[in-house]
Amino acid sequence: MINYHAGGLFYGTAADRAGLDTTLFRVGVSFLESDTGYLYWWNGTTWISWIGAGAAWALRTEVADYVITAADTIIIVDATGGDIDITLPAATGLEGKIYVIKRIDGSVNTVTVAGAETIDDEVDQTLDQYDAMMIVSDDTEWWII
Repeated sequence: MINYHAGGLFYGTAADRAGLDTTLFRVGVSFLESDTGYLYWWNGTTWISWIGAGAAWALRTEVADYVITAADTIIIVDATGGDIDITLPAATGLEGKIYVIKRIDGSVNTVTVAGAETIDDEVDQTLDQYDAMMIVSDDTEWWII
């Protein structure tokens, strides 16, 4: 099953991505493969791996509160069992580090992303049902990109 976030991020298996009708896509749509951990970007002609062909970002699935580490990249969050807090590491020393956080459930539970520094000048961000966000450190705070 393919999930879609209004910001242009699709989530599903490699087979799901292969079966998509890409004639309907705009440049910049992204697809995160749940079975491989690969993150792709649609350039208008073909899917491009954001980190080089055959390379995968570190992917983990969380069903409870979690503190992100510098080794993480993609965090899939399933809040079916209850509210979840995702805590970012300090932005200092991580300039250019990107995290993708994707909520994959439709429950009424809350997923909150926060850390010691702000995210887009806010203390925290809430991921609603099937939301995703990609954030980057500028070595001072976190920015949604």
